[in-house]
Formats: sequence, structure tokens, C-alpha cells
Amino acid sequence: MVSGAGTPTADTSLCVFAMATSENLQRRGYAGRLLSSVLKRGALLGSKQALLTSSDAAELLYLGAGFSILEFWRVSSRPRWVIA
Repeated sequence: MVSGAGTPTADTSLCVFAMATSENLQRRGYAGRLLSSVLKRGALLGSKQALLTSSDAAELLYLGAGFSILEFWRVSSRPRWVIA
């Protein structure tokens, strides 16, 4: 496995959780393809919105996929973006 994510749902919200790609395999499009697949599957199952947190490294991936920054949180002393 090169990239993975947990995707629990709550009502009509899809939560993209712990999405990651091995560091030595980043910048090859795996995360973008995984995100696209996860969002399509969520929509087929009735999700109307998606929510996730992002590292600095992945912020541009999610913004490029149409997500917007809602808040900035510090989680476990590490900065994370809340993006929907």
C-alpha cells in the first residue's frame, strides 16, 4: 500500500481521516487519486460534504481539490488545518 485513509461518516458528512502517502512515494499523484476516489465513493453513499484536517505538506492538494480552510487548529503541538 502506498497511500491510505480512514473515512468514517456522520449523517451526510464524510470525514477523511489520517490520509497519508509514504514519504518516498509522495508527489506522484497517489494522494490526489485516492482523494478523488474517496470523495466519489462518499457521494455515492450519500455524503453531501467532506471534512478533513491537513498537514502543511498536503494543504495545496486539498485546496486544489476545492476544499476551503475553515479554521486553524494546533493538534498534539503540530499545526493542522481544518478544511471542508
